[in-house]
Amino acid sequence: MANRRVDKKGRTLSKGVSFDANRNRYRYTYTDALGHRKSIYAISYEDLKERIKKLQRDQTDGLDVYVSGKADIIFVFDRYLSSKTGLRSTTKTNYIYMYNKFVRDGFGKKKIANIKYSDVLFFYKELLKDTVMFGTGLRVGEFTALRWEDCDFENKVINISHSLSYYPQFDNDFKCSYRIGEPKTKAGIRTIPMLDRVYEALQNEKEYQLVNNTYCINEIDGFSDFIFFNRYGNVHNQSSLNSVIKRLITNYNLDEELKAKREKRLPIIIPNFTCHVIRHTFCTRLYENDVDIKTTQSIMGHTDVQTTLNIYADISETKKKAVFTALNDNGVV
Repeated sequence: MANRRVDKKGRTLSKGVSFDANRNRYRYTYTDALGHRKSIYAISYEDLKERIKKLQRDQTDGLDVYVSGKADIIFVFDRYLSSKTGLRSTTKTNYIYMYNKFVRDGFGKKKIANIKYSDVLFFYKELLKDTVMFGTGLRVGEFTALRWEDCDFENKVINISHSLSYYPQFDNDFKCSYRIGEPKTKAGIRTIPMLDRVYEALQNEKEYQLVNNTYCINEIDGFSDFIFFNRYGNVHNQSSLNSVIKRLITNYNLDEELKAKREKRLPIIIPNFTCHVIRHTFCTRLYENDVDIKTTQSIMGHTDVQTTLNIYADISETKKKAVFTALNDNGVV
């Protein structure tokens, strides 16, 4: 037999260790974190025991998975969270909720070895914009015009007093330029309370910009220090934001079609939408949570309450069905 549990000196070898006579080496066989059988070798038993100790330390830290290139963000997050002690239950719950909501099923599946800094930055920036847009219902011009001084973090409100437009100049070969003006209507001058997620996203972005010394380079009609800007430091416009949304939808739908095919089911396809649809989605959420019409009108910045009612009318049929389903389930009638 090539492998023996006793070495040339007659010493009984520990569990997992054998002497490979063909190679004249001591061998330790183990199962890694991914379930694969592997072996390490050494000329002397003492050297092998040192290598085993290091291997076991690395396994405890998960380094064998990292080195193999198999570790994804999910693995790293779960391992990190398991090592955190003394966390309040509410803090830990919030970590898990935010991770599961925004990272786990998408970006979380990326392999650590394949992730570039630009991938993380792009993901974070898109997540930030989505959070603020879906959590405020701002018009796209109001969103792109937001400055840090418009955010009152002490009182957790956003002050809306101006809007950013991007349009062609007839006297300059129709080249597009930015202009700052008042919101679409007088009612557009308003304050919007910050949801906790919006507050947290903006605070994190502010800290990130301070630490990394990044800022918007534009000054438009006397306005500067805009919150949202691209990698070149320039403010966004509606077209660029809609392009990002379209790219995200396309990527999701392609992945969903492949996944559905593997699972032999119909794919759940997201229809194309724009920044303005996000605004309507926010209004819908207010309606679904029984926010009264006048409060919704004020938050949305509608001059005419009929505009708000028209949006409500589009979704009232769906809610009526949901209400009657609940009545039926509860045996009211």
